[in-house]
Amino acid sequence: MKGLLIKDFYIAMQNRIFLYLTGAIVVAMVFMPGGSVEFMIPYLAFMLVTDALSTISYDEFDNGYKALFTLPITRKQYVCEKYLLILGLGALVPFAIALIAVALGALKAGALVFIALVLLLLVVCMGGFALPCYLKFGIEKGRVVNIAIIMATTFLIVTLSDSAVSLSQSAWLQNPLVPWIACVAMALILSVSFLISVKIMERKEL
Repeated sequence: MKGLLIKDFYIAMQNRIFLYLTGAIVVAMVFMPGGSVEFMIPYLAFMLVTDALSTISYDEFDNGYKALFTLPITRKQYVCEKYLLILGLGALVPFAIALIAVALGALKAGALVFIALVLLLLVVCMGGFALPCYLKFGIEKGRVVNIAIIMATTFLIVTLSDSAVSLSQSAWLQNPLVPWIACVAMALILSVSFLISVKIMERKEL
């Protein structure tokens, strides 16, 4: 699985100009007075997850699956690696940037819980729903589903990043049960999605 992660990392880095540009925008928003860090961090997560999903197209290209599975990996390990990649790029990396923003004073510490929930929501929407569709129907047909997911998640990011909405969220986020319930629900969705993806890969003709 380590080899799969390294492979996908190098594939993702092929789009390094885009990643550098996105990272520069995030850094600028962190240091600029009044910069909307609450919007840019989920936006970065959104682009990183999109980049992670695009690695499937390289695996499919020119009968790539046949060559890939000559290696000592199982189809379950392949699916597991894709979820780990999406989780790492879509949640852990942006959350680390959020912690840096808090340390620099560009983001309030109280917003970390809210941002963490938004990042998990992105991972669930784009990983939990898009990944099985990509594996089942391929990249071209899967893009139709991804367009709907992109529209929905973009709407959520813009809406939840609005200052008035963020203030209204603070009341219910103070309830300690809400983050736990949200995390459990998202974990269940990802677990079901993972099992479906494994079944799809096991039945997939290479």
